[in-house]
Amino acid sequence: MRTSDDGERGLWALGCACAKCRRRIALFRDKGEGRGPAETPIRGEFGFACPHCGADNSVNVRELARFRTDGAPTADERAA
Repeated sequence: MRTSDDGERGLWALGCACAKCRRRIALFRDKGEGRGPAETPIRGEFGFACPHCGADNSVNVRELARFRTDGAPTADERAA
């Protein structure tokens, strides 16, 4: 999956916001499509460069957020 929030529209993703530019970054496709426990191909913390601004980032997979790449709100966001 591309590491960007402007990838394929409507896909569920696991990702985070860049520590510098705060833009959303889709790191992994959410194979559960927003349902069930989120699964990632790796465990622990990993680093990556932001595709938008190039800043170095690191994140623990337990801190990843689930979202749709088309910007539609998740069930948790709608309930808030």
